[in-house]
Amino acid sequence: LGSSDLSAAETRTTAYLSKCNPMREVVEDVRDFHASNSEFFFGIPYELIYSDEFAASPDPVIQKKAVLDKVVRNLGKKINHAANYMMGVRVFIENAGIRVILKMQELLKLPVEWQPQDVVKFVLNRFDKRFPEVRNAWATEQAIEVLTTGRLQCITGYAPLFLESPMHNKSVLNQCVATESQHLSAQIAL
Repeated sequence: LGSSDLSAAETRTTAYLSKCNPMREVVEDVRDFHASNSEFFFGIPYELIYSDEFAASPDPVIQKKAVLDKVVRNLGKKINHAANYMMGVRVFIENAGIRVILKMQELLKLPVEWQPQDVVKFVLNRFDKRFPEVRNAWATEQAIEVLTTGRLQCITGYAPLFLESPMHNKSVLNQCVATESQHLSAQIAL
């Protein structure tokens, strides 16, 4: 019957849950979050990626033209989601595909001899420099809570049980990090 799509909902919840002030500032800015990240990651001016003027138009046809460079904006979006959920290098490459990685390499003017894993490590490192709390302190806090209690207590009261250690199973660590922000963003959308 219908659906809701909140702008950067999971990123917004991740920013607040991780207490990452730089991410909060970017996600709460009036500018498009993914275009802003793409500007940071690739050094391409925001105005070449996204039109705030088109986005603010009352005409839905014009609003749909707000994304001026879908390829570059989507690259920034892929980096953000991969990093937010602790995606590893191999999984990032598998999910994004070699063409996407090569496009990132080209935009970043990285050495042609670099392998895809070098490119992915580079972009994830850029993410960590911009948003240091997300993949470091917050991910560690989530893992420690699961290790000590077996559960992850979400602010909504939801407390899923984890049967495996996030320190010995990367997939479980990814689930720990994703659970609360995904759950909270789904609750907000309802």
